[in-house]
Amino acid sequence: MRAGPGAVFRVHIRNEALDLDVMGGGPAAGLCGSGLFSAVAALRRYGFLDEMGRFSRTAPFIDGQNVLLAPAAHTAHGRDMILSRRDIGELQLAKAAIRTGIDLLLAEAGISPRQIDAVLIAGAFGTAVAPQDILDLGLLPDIAPAKIRQVGNASLAGAIRALLSLEERRNMDALAGAAPVPRAGRPSQFRPGICAGDRSLPLIHHFPRIGIFTWPP
Repeated sequence: MRAGPGAVFRVHIRNEALDLDVMGGGPAAGLCGSGLFSAVAALRRYGFLDEMGRFSRTAPFIDGQNVLLAPAAHTAHGRDMILSRRDIGELQLAKAAIRTGIDLLLAEAGISPRQIDAVLIAGAFGTAVAPQDILDLGLLPDIAPAKIRQVGNASLAGAIRALLSLEERRNMDALAGAAPVPRAGRPSQFRPGICAGDRSLPLIHHFPRIGIFTWPP
């Protein structure tokens, strides 16, 4: 669901149970994008998912190939809220496509991830997502978390600036005109990137505050 009232945007594992952060503070209605990344990242950190997204351990909230995020009595719609293995697989596919596009842009520019000055994440997803979650799951290359900037509704802010200032509009036009457009759709580039293991969930844990935790926490 979209990132609005009732959306779960953060998932924690505490005391052998899941703890959900819900926008608006009411009962949970569904997962938004940041909540999905948070849930999968938490399951990976505590060893309940392996690198390929398969369930590798049991817990009170895991039933076969499903994770019970919230029972019916604690949801806005009166039904169990489930995270399925299929949901995790869809996240892996989306992550593979986005990461492959990023890697192609880096190759086109001839730079390494360490040469990236900043990564700007916009929109509702960019506002709610925890940068460490998307780093841990490999959506972004191996960069320092401090380089990630969450800028909110950047399209609206840009539209307002363009309407209020001709100089800003000219600057935007110049920037757009100078930006090269790589041909990322070539099968020789794009498809091998997805098929070469980008669907994995690597759990990058070499930053000082990241680690693969033991259960129970």
